[in-house]
Amino acid sequence: MGVIHPAHLAHVTRRGAVQRSAAVALAAAAAPFLRPAPARGAAPGAPEAATTNLPNGRFFTEANGAGGSGGTGFAIVDEAWSSWGDPPPLRPAFFSEFQRLGGVSGVGYPASRAFEWDGFVVQAMQKGVFQWRPETGRVAFVNVFDELHHRGLDDRLFAERQVPRPAEWSGDAALPWDEVVTRHLAVLDDFPRLRAAYGATPHPLELFGLPMSPVVDFGPFAAVRLQRAVLQQYRLATPYARPGDVLVVNGGDVAKDYGLVPDWAAMPHGVPRWSDRILVFVPDAGAVVGPTFRVVGDARVFEAQFRWEVRAADGTVLRGGPADASTCCEWARFLVDVDLTGVAPQPVRLVLFEFSPADGAPRGTVEVPLDYRA
Repeated sequence: MGVIHPAHLAHVTRRGAVQRSAAVALAAAAAPFLRPAPARGAAPGAPEAATTNLPNGRFFTEANGAGGSGGTGFAIVDEAWSSWGDPPPLRPAFFSEFQRLGGVSGVGYPASRAFEWDGFVVQAMQKGVFQWRPETGRVAFVNVFDELHHRGLDDRLFAERQVPRPAEWSGDAALPWDEVVTRHLAVLDDFPRLRAAYGATPHPLELFGLPMSPVVDFGPFAAVRLQRAVLQQYRLATPYARPGDVLVVNGGDVAKDYGLVPDWAAMPHGVPRWSDRILVFVPDAGAVVGPTFRVVGDARVFEAQFRWEVRAADGTVLRGGPADASTCCEWARFLVDVDLTGVAPQPVRLVLFEFSPADGAPRGTVEVPLDYRA
């Protein structure tokens, strides 16, 4: 294996006058052979993901690690995080950004729950990891392969995933940004199909970042490492690629596989239960719970206040109390810690609702059946 000479690649011609401004030409050239890598856990030609519309987003099963079967998956929503007071709540609009960036075709399926990482709210998609940037009101993409480099994983990636090691780019520090971009993209100048595949993406710098390695020959394919993905150009036919095809190694999937996503966030969950005011992500309907468990969800309720109760089969309230969402009058994250210590094991219902400020009647009720075992 080594840095590849472009003449060694099947179906690749020598360098042409391909300019970054020629986006339409690049897209047209790439269309016949640019393909996403097969979704993990899904067979080629698998049916469209099962989806469920939520009041503030959508739930998908496709990236659950079981080919979409089993009913579990990940939700992607617009919501507010944080608590009352300073600092003001964050408002990661992940679902809106998912749609802006092309939805499933643009960024793949949601592949994790939302979680906090280095002070930011993030969520893995198959093709990359969203990072909410409050100063811009948009997502940025985590530089997954740069992060893996900083964690000393280059040799593992090379051996296990055929990801090229990064080149040395210290000279970038003295250059203006436009020259940095030109310098890195020059890696692809002698590889028209890789260059075209990169340029065919609607937001290449946003989704992929810059090339960070030379093009390396791995036998069946040549690969170039980007900040957030890897491009592989195949020279041999395989079950999932024809000679000349360019496949994208998804940065979000690699982030999960190499420990950048916490285990709990990478664990798929069931379809949320919801009303027009309250939505529950965790626990799943029918889940087995112990004496203590946490309820995680979103609420859009008056003055950010609502109530939770755990009820027996006959309606007796076993435990209950007030709860607060992160902020008022918009979909906002909440956490409720439930303690059933001393309650006999039995089937129970978790019930969440808001009291109407007009007449005090319960409204927006959500019920989650649970199997309580001490």
